[in-house]
Amino acid sequence: MLVKTVADFYFISAIYAPSFFIASKIVYSKQPISDDDEIVQQALQSLQSMAKKFAIPAEKIYCLIKTDPPRDAILEIADEINADLIVIASRRPNFRTHLLGSTATAVVNYAKIPVLVIR
Repeated sequence: MLVKTVADFYFISAIYAPSFFIASKIVYSKQPISDDDEIVQQALQSLQSMAKKFAIPAEKIYCLIKTDPPRDAILEIADEINADLIVIASRRPNFRTHLLGSTATAVVNYAKIPVLVIR
């Protein structure tokens, strides 16, 4: 049974790979991720598959892959679409992040709109 709704649902996955990183005092350089990369296509397919599990009409679902840090990607899209609410899952919490995951903590701290954290 599909739910009747006027809301649009955006499913977002952020794949962040900095253009360089430092390990053992050696700087490694990587090519930035592009929309054509296999990892982006696999992430999009996975996101679309997950979104189909919800009782939401297909025309109300948008799946987006961003190649930015997760906090930045989520907040940027929320601003762009004038979102009313951000729903985010929290996993791998630790004491430093006050029992939320680091991405969820960052989104809660910087969002201009309400955030619902799901565990």
